[in-house]
Amino acid sequence: MRYTIIFCIIFLFLNSSVLARENEKPLSIVAKDESLLTLRINEVLPNPEGKDLNKEYVEIYNYGDTAVNLVNWKICDDKNKCKLFLDKKIKKHSFVVLYTFSLKNNGKKIFLKYLDSEIDSFLYSNSSEGVSWNYSSDNWYEAVPTPNAENKLPVVEIVTYPKILLNEIYPNPKDKDKQDEFIELYNPNDFEV
Repeated sequence: MRYTIIFCIIFLFLNSSVLARENEKPLSIVAKDESLLTLRINEVLPNPEGKDLNKEYVEIYNYGDTAVNLVNWKICDDKNKCKLFLDKKIKKHSFVVLYTFSLKNNGKKIFLKYLDSEIDSFLYSNSSEGVSWNYSSDNWYEAVPTPNAENKLPVVEIVTYPKILLNEIYPNPKDKDKQDEFIELYNPNDFEV
């Protein structure tokens, strides 16, 4: 009985250490610096107005409380064609834009990588000219480009119209005289429409 209890305790100890390892950050990220995990893809402009050359970009946002050195960071496409950030820093709660290689207007997957570890990715579909893909609160949407600035949700204008009712329809008179056909509208409002 005593051996069974000791065995169970050892088993639970070993099993809990394995579970803890499964929840750890990937070893290739060198998790000593948690600030490495505070960057995300924030905006992608694959189809700028006019010629695309040198105007397409990917914007990265640092939502963390410390600056991050972008050495060893890169943006890659689905064919593993990458562009490095070189020796730049991104301040806390700030943006940095990387004007990239050619982005396809009809869709592509973009990756943000540290060394060879994927930190974030975004798969976009067909892109409208002059409109960027923007991230906000776990959603992507198309809007006016805002490089190096906070993304702005599109403003939706709600237009209300006065109530008009379809009151009567007379589509087929007996004498087959089409001039007698009519539709009657009713205005229940206390003003003219």
